[in-house]
Amino acid sequence: MERRSRDMRVTANMLHARFSKASEYVHLHLFRTFFNQVYCLGLWVVGTKKYEQKAKVTLNNCFRRVFNKWGIFSVSHEFVIRGLQTWNELRRSASYSLYTRIVQSDNEIVSAICNCATFTNNPIICEMRRILM
Repeated sequence: MERRSRDMRVTANMLHARFSKASEYVHLHLFRTFFNQVYCLGLWVVGTKKYEQKAKVTLNNCFRRVFNKWGIFSVSHEFVIRGLQTWNELRRSASYSLYTRIVQSDNEIVSAICNCATFTNNPIICEMRRILM
């Protein structure tokens, strides 16, 4: 999680340096391309709220950097205006996608694993269920 957060910050700085004078449409397209899909987000099991909050702040700061918007304003409101997914929406969609692919798999081995008690008590599956509820 720390490595991915650092990569996100590096990417945001690179995009700001190269595309700072680009139009709002270009910034929106770049942000969707680089930040709407966080690598393996469905598998992230957050041990404490502290790490989840750090990742959320990282995404918000990347938004500020790419769109060059600083100061006091609601980042979540800006996400909604531009039709972007907030951190919680990203986690929910990634978890839902992974969970449904696992549970609805036609693979016999995956189905056997899904039907055992260990699967339901797995920390990743418990985290997915918590996010989805």
